[in-house]
Amino acid sequence: MPTNVSVLVTYPYGYGGPFERDYPADTPIATARDAAIKHFRLEHEATIGYHLTVNDVPVAELATNGEVARDAQNVAFKLVRS
Repeated sequence: MPTNVSVLVTYPYGYGGPFERDYPADTPIATARDAAIKHFRLEHEATIGYHLTVNDVPVAELATNGEVARDAQNVAFKLVRS
């Protein structure tokens, strides 16, 4: 597993283009999700939340970036409203 993972998060309705940042591999993906929500100028609401998917498959927010990336140096997520 790599020590750092380059994370890309897209959201089709967001402002400012994709969110990109490098994280240590042991960082939970919820950290990237929360940063992406701020980047796209979104807010968590009582009835609306957001989760990350890879190839349209939801990823558990307790998973780490390294677990999702496996042997790759990068991972691409899509932010989805739930």
